[in-house]
Amino acid sequence: MEASRRRKKKRSHAAITMMDVIKANGMRVVEGTKLNLVAKGIDIIGTVVHAIAQSTTCLYLSQNNIASLDGLAQFTRLKVLSLGGNLLARFDAFDKLAPHLASLRTLHLSGNPLCDAPNYRLRLIYVLPMVH
Repeated sequence: MEASRRRKKKRSHAAITMMDVIKANGMRVVEGTKLNLVAKGIDIIGTVVHAIAQSTTCLYLSQNNIASLDGLAQFTRLKVLSLGGNLLARFDAFDKLAPHLASLRTLHLSGNPLCDAPNYRLRLIYVLPMVH
């Protein structure tokens, strides 16, 4: 929880989106159908190029400053989603996303504030029963 507070205090810069990082790093963050954006300072998922969103099956967004899942619904072919070490605190975002994540099989969330909630795994399994 203390790390989350420190990250929130550092947010005096303009919000960084996934597309900002993709533009800045080019194809170095794309490995076939994998999009690796670990520890890139991302604050907002936002909208990405349609072709990238539709071809991505593994999305690695761990160790960023993401507090909202807005924009994630565009990744309809995701099988693996890694969001560990972000600022996610709300379960209701997963309720809204479930219909868009039918292919999702692996979800990594450790290190987010929502993981401190009682029975958080059971709540996620209820909403996303297809995830291992």
